Amino acid sequence: IYSCTCHSETKMTISLRQRARSKLTGAGGSNSNTSSILPQTHNNLHNDCDNENTTKNLPRRRRRKIQRQMKSLLILCLSLGLFFGVMGVSFFGATLLLFDNSKNNLISSAASPAEAEENENAFATPTLPLTPGQVSPLRWSNDNTVVQQYGSRVGLPPQLIPTLTSYAQQMGLLDIMKNMLYENPLQPGDDARWFSFQSPYQTTTKGGSNEGIRNFTWNVERPESHWKSDMHWFNTADELAHEDSLRALAKGGFDQVLQGIGAMYGLDTLHVDSVGFVAVTNCERGFMHHDWENVDGRAFNFLFGIHSPVDSGAELYVENDEERRGELQYGSNHGILVGDGTRHGTKECDHRSHREVRITCSVYLADVTDDNLVVIAGDSTSIFPPTGDVGAEYVLGRER
Repeated sequence: IYSCTCHSETKMTISLRQRARSKLTGAGGSNSNTSSILPQTHNNLHNDCDNENTTKNLPRRRRRKIQRQMKSLLILCLSLGLFFGVMGVSFFGATLLLFDNSKNNLISSAASPAEAEENENAFATPTLPLTPGQVSPLRWSNDNTVVQQYGSRVGLPPQLIPTLTSYAQQMGLLDIMKNMLYENPLQPGDDARWFSFQSPYQTTTKGGSNEGIRNFTWNVERPESHWKSDMHWFNTADELAHEDSLRALAKGGFDQVLQGIGAMYGLDTLHVDSVGFVAVTNCERGFMHHDWENVDGRAFNFLFGIHSPVDSGAELYVENDEERRGELQYGSNHGILVGDGTRHGTKECDHRSHREVRITCSVYLADVTDDNLVVIAGDSTSIFPPTGDVGAEYVLGRER
């Protein structure tokens, strides 16, 4: 048990064993004190082994050990070099692919058919937030081509959405829009329903009483059943309501939006033709349509959300002349402009499980000319302004 395991010749090992026995037995050959001297004997045996056997073999053993260490280190270096080489090639290849895709917005050939179709019909997103009034034409993400000549994102002033939301809330209209579709909705194609409000901006008369505060009228309509939704349209229904809504838009900085659109499309003038809100809780299938056609590119519907359920997702379809369709979500930074011949429709949704409603502000805009006067004056989307000859006279008088 206590022998030293040294790699030496048999003769040397026998010599060490004999010497150990003599030390164990001691003087007189007695081994009565063996238990007390065993540890010391073990140490002495190791010392003898080291002194007699390892001195002359130490250099060779050390060289072998160093050689083994160098071989291990060399193998490790080669392995690491191979690993990082493969990773570098992979990273470089991926970088080239990303760079190429960033230039052309191309989809990868490895995408599934569903992903490929989704990416092909996706709209490119502006790299930076739009500034108020900045117009960015809608483009397809995969080839950067324009979707429609009169379809664009337009940057919003930061105060516009809060101002319009507050205006509708103080007037009492916001609560009606949130609750009516659940509690007392119109049936598709029903006659309009009417509401009387007072302006949040007119609190007292000059004399300090409320007697002279005037009421104005809004109405609500629901489109026919082929729209496949419970959408309700809320619109100004008289001139006083229209003028008061213009005050709300002005407080929200809407002039910047008008200036941006007018400059982008080279318009002579641009006026707000009507103001309203669109409320919807569910839509089975989006009804694709255009709001304006044959107006020489001088009339638009400008849409921006004032209330959206959490995680509502995309809210609007826009398609080109070949019926290639993409989808958009209203954001706090921009609204969506759809003009002459631009087909669009509400994205399918269902917010009823959380008793939620999506509310969008819809502002009709027009640059009236002799060529488009009849079309603009004949629009019957809202009760006000009136249609026909009376509407033409009103529009012309406003233009002056």
